[in-house]
Amino acid sequence: MVLLVEDDVEKFTTREAHRRVHARHEAGCRDRAAGVSPFLGRDVDFQGESMTTAADIMHQNAQCIDEGETLDVAARMMRDMGVGALPICGSDKRLKGIITDRDIVLRCVAEGRDCRTTTAADLAQGTPFWVDEEAEISEVLQGMIEHRIKRVPVIRDHQLTGIISESDLARALPEQQLAQFVEAMKSGPADQVPGAGTRPHLTHH
Repeated sequence: MVLLVEDDVEKFTTREAHRRVHARHEAGCRDRAAGVSPFLGRDVDFQGESMTTAADIMHQNAQCIDEGETLDVAARMMRDMGVGALPICGSDKRLKGIITDRDIVLRCVAEGRDCRTTTAADLAQGTPFWVDEEAEISEVLQGMIEHRIKRVPVIRDHQLTGIISESDLARALPEQQLAQFVEAMKSGPADQVPGAGTRPHLTHH
């Protein structure tokens, strides 16, 4: 499979997302200082005429790493593609999990395990939260907020067809909805590492 997002595009959209987020954060701070809440509650209303489906904004044909591949291979793939996470797929091309650069550092290297013998499947825990291609963007956003994740696999007929990341949201969402999403993500605990007394980022759908 082919990764359609080039490094320069990914870097640009990430910088743009950060710029937009920073501007909205400053505005939110001013609102709070004035006693006005820019974001009410955890259940965000992301509905709006700009909303569409997961298939419309996802990275199509996102590249998987085979569940039997070792973590040194995964790390080189991430480096070469300029990404921080890879879906884990089996021989049937079905999603088995997601591995991030953070997983490799904290759950392999920091624990003294060998990246040349530890496989992607060794780090895959449970079934990751995913959405169907036809899911509304409001469902995607609420799921990302609930599970505290920055990337969501998109599934059709039990097979991975793409991934939605924060950079996709930065491109697709109107500024107000992007700000609501960022504010909601910041309102909860930071992402934690499974196995360290914290809630795992891989959760059953």
